[in-house]
Amino acid sequence: NFLEPKKLEPDQSPKQRRINLKSGVYKGSSIEIIYKDTIRPIPHGKGKLEKNNGEIDEGLWKRGVIVEGKTRKDNKIIKIHSKKS
Repeated sequence: NFLEPKKLEPDQSPKQRRINLKSGVYKGSSIEIIYKDTIRPIPHGKGKLEKNNGEIDEGLWKRGVIVEGKTRKDNKIIKIHSKKS
């Protein structure tokens, strides 16, 4: 029926993107999710988030969360992210 709304289908295959987030700008691999009835890209795979506060999160991301890598500020490592075993 042509009156039915088109079903949202997020693209789950990783793609290289530049994403503007509230916290800063992410560059790297991402997938799409449905959030509040819209399709949005989120970090997923290798990438870098340059935060507004000057910190840089770089490493491996899973569904928007850094799971492995490091956070740097002023060229100093301030946090190490590692997978929980």
